[in-house]
Amino acid sequence: MFLLDNLQSLFWRLEKKINIRLRIGTYEFKDGKIIKNIGPWRTVEISADELHEWQIIPEMGFDIVILKTKGGQQVAWIDRYNDLVGILENNFREFERQSP
Repeated sequence: MFLLDNLQSLFWRLEKKINIRLRIGTYEFKDGKIIKNIGPWRTVEISADELHEWQIIPEMGFDIVILKTKGGQQVAWIDRYNDLVGILENNFREFERQSP
């Protein structure tokens, strides 16, 4: 059992490093935009000016972050590495909606 736990931990750390290096499932804040990296060459962006409200729904091992824009669009992004949560907490605290 101990060996299996160590192997799982090793594989999870390796997967995390590869995903971060290839920019898969990571987030960044640049030029006034929240950027979701889907892969090395694919991104989805939300302008900071459009952000109206956000909410974090904690889950086991990741967070679901609900973003609402001023235009009424709502997106749910999975934050596995807490980089999106960090961006929102550091830059957009005033738009946070508390969980019920």
